[in-house]
Amino acid sequence: MVIFLYEIVGKKYLQWHGSLAQLVITEEPELCKEIMSNKDKAYPKREPDTFVKKILGDGLVTTTEGEKWGKMRKIATHAFNGECLKVSFLQLLW
Repeated sequence: MVIFLYEIVGKKYLQWHGSLAQLVITEEPELCKEIMSNKDKAYPKREPDTFVKKILGDGLVTTTEGEKWGKMRKIATHAFNGECLKVSFLQLLW
C-alpha cells in the first residue's frame, strides 16, 4: 500500500527547509496557473543555489531576471517551433 503525503496533509501544505517555508500545491490546476503566471509578483523566483547554476549554467531554467528570461524564451521558442523541428529531424536522419 502506497500513501502519498498529500493524502495525509491535504492538497496545500507548507514544507520547511530550515527556517524557510515552501508552499507545496498538488492537484489544484487553477492555483498552479495563478502562481506560474505571477502577474502581481506575489511569488518571487528565488536565486538558484550555486551548485545548480554550475550544473545548468545561466540559462532559461536558472535565470530570475524577467527581461533576460523573456529574451531567452523568445530565442528558444523559435528553436523549438514545430516546422524547425521537422527540418532538423529530417536532417538528422539523412
